Amino acid sequence: MAGFWKFFLLVLMMVFERRMYKEARKTWNPFVGCLHDCSYCKPSFQVQVKRVGVVFGCKDCIAYKPHFHPERLENLEKRLPKTRGDEFIFCCDTGDWTFAKPEWRKRILEAVERLKDRTFLIQSKNPACFQENTFPENVILGITLETNRDELCQAISKAPPPSKRYKDFSAVNHPRKIVTVEPIMDFDLETLADWITEINPLCTYIGYNSRSKPKLPEPPLIKTISLIETLEKRGIPVRRKLIRKAWNE
Repeated sequence: MAGFWKFFLLVLMMVFERRMYKEARKTWNPFVGCLHDCSYCKPSFQVQVKRVGVVFGCKDCIAYKPHFHPERLENLEKRLPKTRGDEFIFCCDTGDWTFAKPEWRKRILEAVERLKDRTFLIQSKNPACFQENTFPENVILGITLETNRDELCQAISKAPPPSKRYKDFSAVNHPRKIVTVEPIMDFDLETLADWITEINPLCTYIGYNSRSKPKLPEPPLIKTISLIETLEKRGIPVRRKLIRKAWNE
């Protein structure tokens, strides 16, 4: 019976990772955990990680405490698929890089650099932490930028405000970047479009909250469409995720 539940959980995680980014061939989590305490992550990432922790007996996963799984660095040639084109492996998608200890980051990046025929995505809501490492060419760096309005994010998260994320990410000297505007919250069109343009990402993902709760301060659909069209006119590819009317429209 335990074997059945482990298999069921692995299938569930595969479905979940596909929903995050369609270009993700696989998620790989040698580091897990985050202290940003974003309200919209609790019914998604934290629930999934807790289920994994219960099945595999990891108390730190259950508590969503930042921790290292060195056993997940083993046998990567067979465990992680090769990527092509826009595909990537989402590295540490159930944690934020800023909370990984330096020695953990070092071991993860050493493994990543050995797998030159795979591309990896590493994402953070505190891109200042990216300045602490030198990333191999097969890494894409990403940030979440739900809005340009600091006060909206500060009401739901302990992460740095969007204005700081944008400035810190713009200062990161790495050629491969993406921006994720999800779950999108109300914003100022020209400001947010200018920020993303300055970051100059490979692409931008835009989507509404896929969960019914919490009720976020969402922009009307027409405003989101305007952001998408503005970015595309500036030559920035936009990958549409869940695009719908705002919950209060």
